Amino acid sequence: MPTPKRAGRRTSTYSDHGSGCVAVDFISDASGTATELVEVTHSKIANSPAILFTPTEWNAWQDEVAADKLANSNGRVSVVVREEHWHVSDNDSNVSLTFNETEWTAFRKGVLDLEFAPDNVFRR
Repeated sequence: MPTPKRAGRRTSTYSDHGSGCVAVDFISDASGTATELVEVTHSKIANSPAILFTPTEWNAWQDEVAADKLANSNGRVSVVVREEHWHVSDNDSNVSLTFNETEWTAFRKGVLDLEFAPDNVFRR
């Protein structure tokens, strides 16, 4: 039976890779040809906790981020903005990640440029 693959952690091309950003990795299904889960971590935190999205949840959250309307209706995370920090909390666990304005802006620009679209990650 094939083992799921990871596409490799990536951050937005708009980020200053030394200062941190939203980090995204795609995990394949057992066939290795389609995205099963999307993992989000914080790039400047060693051994960062992870939030796992299904592709449907991920696409819904990207739509919220792109529209700059964090309605928290994506089925996975809630985002609260306080004092120029974006607090992203998994609705089903204790995992919470906090990003500053620079990190969030770089992520949002990457979302707008479709840098984190899972559709073709594992296609050959």
